[in-house]
Amino acid sequence: PSTGPAGPWASGAGPEKAPDSVQRRVIEWLTADEIQPPYEVVFDDDAAGEAADVVALRREGDRLAVLLVHCKFSKGGTPGARVNDLYEVCGQAQRSVTWRGDIERLLEHLERREASRKKSGHPSRFERGDSATLRRLRNRARELAPDVTVLIAQPGVSRKDASSSQLELMAVTDFYLRETAAVPLRVLASA
Repeated sequence: PSTGPAGPWASGAGPEKAPDSVQRRVIEWLTADEIQPPYEVVFDDDAAGEAADVVALRREGDRLAVLLVHCKFSKGGTPGARVNDLYEVCGQAQRSVTWRGDIERLLEHLERREASRKKSGHPSRFERGDSATLRRLRNRARELAPDVTVLIAQPGVSRKDASSSQLELMAVTDFYLRETAAVPLRVLASA
């Protein structure tokens, strides 16, 4: 995909739900039929005070799978070795582990964000599921073991041309997430 400001990896989706944003591409991927089992809730939380740009939830037996996705557009026209494309999104990933310790608070946060969005007259934050689905998950959250994963979506990182600085920053972030909260890091990058 293109990584320029007008391409499909452009900046945040926000309330306008821009079709050319990183969030939109991630949301399309998370709601695609290929994702099995499907997420019950895919929530666009992008804005100040977010838990993550996108939060996806599903029950898996006695576990509640929680995917916290942090997205950033690339500052360059093509994927490459720019470590600056990673700094902010890695910081967001590290801060988001606080939600691991209180999943019920995370679900309450999502409910409040949706109510606020509706009150302001903007489109729903739900890309899949709805308030009733989220409420059902929240009611069962105490019975389910949380299984949290953090995903960074950064098209400015090239899998084949990643710099040592980029790899080191992602390794530090991965180490922090695993040591602090036993949360794995995944990275969605360009080819």
